[in-house]
Amino acid sequence: ASMDTAAHHDVDSGAGKKLCNLSRMNLRGNFVLSSLSSLAVPPRAGSISSILHLDLSRNELWGISADALQPLSTSLLTLDISRNWFESLPESIGVLQELKELRASHNLLK
Repeated sequence: ASMDTAAHHDVDSGAGKKLCNLSRMNLRGNFVLSSLSSLAVPPRAGSISSILHLDLSRNELWGISADALQPLSTSLLTLDISRNWFESLPESIGVLQELKELRASHNLLK
């Protein structure tokens, strides 16, 4: 997994900086959970509410809770949930007020 940002030095929360400028989060191919219930970062790292692009592809996910997406409800523009195990689009996507692009190919969509 990688976290990209326009200003790389903002990712270094260990040096007392926050993730406030983080705009892209790539969590592709982690295979850690079958359902995503939270997108939490350590409190000292700041907020993830500035993320514009989230890649959750290739994780064998079958669910995403509304609580996981709520912090991104007014910022997220693109969401990639391709190559997972979704049988239908997660209702939780409905909280994403600014979503412009959804990638959901290679799932079990009916």
